[in-house]
Amino acid sequence: MFKKRRHISSTAFFLFLMFVSILFIYLIVDRNLRPTILGIAEAQAKLIVSEAVSVAVQQKVAEEKVRYQDLVTVHKDANGKIVMMQANTVTINQISTDLTIEVVKALRQIELNELKISLGQALGSHFLANYGPRINVSVLPVGSVKVLVSDSFSAEGINQTRHQIKLDLNTDVKIVIPLYEKDITVHTVVPLTESIIVGDVPETWVSIPGGIIGGIGGEALLGSQ
Repeated sequence: MFKKRRHISSTAFFLFLMFVSILFIYLIVDRNLRPTILGIAEAQAKLIVSEAVSVAVQQKVAEEKVRYQDLVTVHKDANGKIVMMQANTVTINQISTDLTIEVVKALRQIELNELKISLGQALGSHFLANYGPRINVSVLPVGSVKVLVSDSFSAEGINQTRHQIKLDLNTDVKIVIPLYEKDITVHTVVPLTESIIVGDVPETWVSIPGGIIGGIGGEALLGSQ
């Protein structure tokens, strides 16, 4: 009877020791690899979100045939000198709304795709980058997407000025890996249209923060956290 109890105690101690060892190894690996895995996941998520946003905007712009003259009216005097540049706010607001809707649709498709990071990639090994267990990463649109239409001037040549109109987007997404998650904001800038203006553009317009449009935009909810 004594020998049997001793045998059971030895087995239990061995199992306990094995459990503690595995737990210790897991904590060490987790502490060292988790920041790397989250960093890789964040970089991949930003790339995917930026690409989805850019494609959605460019397709909608091509579909709507957005032109510079539809967004900005340049007024000149009898001598051809620029006297006023006027933003067509109604048209810009409508385009901003349409583009926001398309971006939201594109972002909601992202969560249908799951990223995978190999353990070799997380270890930073080029040789083992495609080997080892795969870690699933989900990118979930949460919070909102903030859309801002802005413009900027830049010198293009002698007596020429480039006027570019662009879309600034800030998108909130959540990165989810087993046992961990992280909220990030992805900033994407997508050009809408531009024009080369021949003639003197008043310095007061060129130096206006946010351009002559002044930051027209809006915000749309993506989902709930």
